[in-house]
Amino acid sequence: MTHPNHLALGQQAFHTGNLAAARDHFLQGRLEEPELDSIYEINIQLIDSLSQQIGKSVDIIIPVYNALEDVKRCLQSVDRSDHTYLKRVFIINDGSDHETTTWLETFCQTKSTFELINNPTNIGYTKTVNKGLRLSQSDYVITLNSDTVIPKNLINGMLSCFSSDPQIGVVGPLSNAASWQNIPNLIGDDGKFAINKIPFDLNTDQFNSIIKNSSRHRFPKVEFVNGFCFMIRKDVLNNIGLLDEDAFPMGYGEENDLCLRVSEAGYKLAIADNCYVFHAKSKSFGSDKKAKLSQIGHQKLIQKHGDRFIDKLEQTKQSCSLNQVRRDLINHLSKIIDETSPHDLRILFLLPVKGGSGGAHSVIQEVMAMRNLHVDAKIAILEDHLEDFEATYGDLGDKLFSDIFIHYNPQRPEELNTKAFDCVVATIFSSVKDLKVMQKQSNHFLPCYYVQDYEPLFYKEGTDQWIEAKASYSLISNCCLIAKTHWIANEVYKHHSIHVEKVRPSLDEDIYYSSRSKQLNNQIVITAMIRPQTPRRGAARTMILLSHLKTRFKDSIKIRLFGCETSNTEWQSLYQDFEYVNHGILTRLEVAEILKQSTIFIDLSDYQAFGRTGFEAMACGCIPVLPIHGGAEEFASDGKNSLLVDTFNIEEVLKRLIPLIENPLKCLEMRLNGIENSMQYSKLDAAQSELRILHKRFLQWKLQQVN
Repeated sequence: MTHPNHLALGQQAFHTGNLAAARDHFLQGRLEEPELDSIYEINIQLIDSLSQQIGKSVDIIIPVYNALEDVKRCLQSVDRSDHTYLKRVFIINDGSDHETTTWLETFCQTKSTFELINNPTNIGYTKTVNKGLRLSQSDYVITLNSDTVIPKNLINGMLSCFSSDPQIGVVGPLSNAASWQNIPNLIGDDGKFAINKIPFDLNTDQFNSIIKNSSRHRFPKVEFVNGFCFMIRKDVLNNIGLLDEDAFPMGYGEENDLCLRVSEAGYKLAIADNCYVFHAKSKSFGSDKKAKLSQIGHQKLIQKHGDRFIDKLEQTKQSCSLNQVRRDLINHLSKIIDETSPHDLRILFLLPVKGGSGGAHSVIQEVMAMRNLHVDAKIAILEDHLEDFEATYGDLGDKLFSDIFIHYNPQRPEELNTKAFDCVVATIFSSVKDLKVMQKQSNHFLPCYYVQDYEPLFYKEGTDQWIEAKASYSLISNCCLIAKTHWIANEVYKHHSIHVEKVRPSLDEDIYYSSRSKQLNNQIVITAMIRPQTPRRGAARTMILLSHLKTRFKDSIKIRLFGCETSNTEWQSLYQDFEYVNHGILTRLEVAEILKQSTIFIDLSDYQAFGRTGFEAMACGCIPVLPIHGGAEEFASDGKNSLLVDTFNIEEVLKRLIPLIENPLKCLEMRLNGIENSMQYSKLDAAQSELRILHKRFLQWKLQQVN
């Protein structure tokens, strides 16, 4: 059988201005010629878009009764929405408390589109909404619950539903909690209408984009439209009358009554299956009161409409139209989700620093753990740093080393081939600008930033490096930021209002672990990492502290140092009139061996974003002495497994340390507490926590890319 050329017929109708006929041809063609589905879909969307632009106006009516936080989210979303067709927003305050009323008055003062009407006393939902309906003079009016969040293009999407059929009088969107309009699940585990969460932690606009993309523009016809977001043609409303205030003064049934009157007058009701509105569910009334009001409303509907209401309700229960919409969405999501599991992610870390730092150790050992989980994870380093990395991480073996590390040029970051990766992760502020260049070159991966510290603290305010570090957190829009401590996450949020996902710290338990024979050694060995080339590490005051300790305890303690060669000019400028052994710059294995032989590890840095060496020292059986400022509390508990001190006050540090050194049993107790605490951490746990977050954010990003 030969099908009519619906594409040609639709285009002919389109050029003559008959948009409804054109749309019908394109819809039919999509059914008969599925191989041309994408072409027909583009034409349908074009017609829907054009149909919306023919001089239409829309008002929104929002009744408010307390529940201020919900109200704020609702009105802010309406304020952010597309105002192309929006004429007026009538906020009817139905006797809310002083706090809510004051906020509404302040909010509306600066919003020309918003008009606040205050009821002197609470008159009930239905009368309140009718007050707004009487004020509306636009072609369409939306009654919107104040516990909703709307997407930016809601009005456009709902108008396109109206444009699909001139007999449509009422339209509602899909939602997480709107009875028959629920998505993705209709019924919850309790057998009642589900209250769905938005999948993948997407926001309303993001999920609405997915809904729009998955929509087949079926615009299914229904018997009832949920009143939480209810759009009606004003001419239809003029024809059938307002909400029934007498039968449903408090709401709960008034929209179903209106729907029955709309269909009785010969109009259709439809669901805009290309739109989504989040519904928090009303907090204006308690659950017991809502249940009672709902029951009363149901009985009023039966009294008023009799069998017709019962028949329409049964038809709604038997209808499959919205089930198909739910299947369309689930199929759309499943197709994308099935393509990627956490272990399928391909991840590249940008590490343009020399090896040996705590941040570099974190990245390398977590990448190793990811690879043990069969994740394709690699690290991009600078070619100039290759020799340094070989010296520091040569224990990985040549084959593994060459497989993990690739090179890139920070002068030409766009030359790095990122097409083989799903996530590319900056690990220091200077690599974020490289990441931005790579993303601009090939926008097919999720950009991420593993924030190791709050790096503006490294530099004097106003310098070029300070400016670059400060800008790095917001340089790339929709970048996924992760950090290993709450302190780092809180600092970024405090200064930039940007959310940072918290991941678990990693510990290379294959290297940093306690040796039982050494834990029972009564010799007090105090170890410190001295790095005078980094002023915030407090090398000078650490040496002064050690001098005081050696003067007091003499030969009963040993002092071991590492982190800087004795020949270094900056080392030679330090105070060092006491006996010590300096081991210089060490590999990870050598550091671990020193820590296993030590009793106390001292870190008098200005602050520590995490304090990796102190963390590793604890695992080796040391008591770490760490700065109270920063993020060491992520693993350190003062007086239990560590000492958290004001590192700028040497006298205070001595007051904490001396009694500890003089109390061998307390030392042993704290060391054992530290060993036990460190057993909660591993490379694997850290890698898995990162993979969970990266996978979640990758799915969010991928779903948005599809849209």
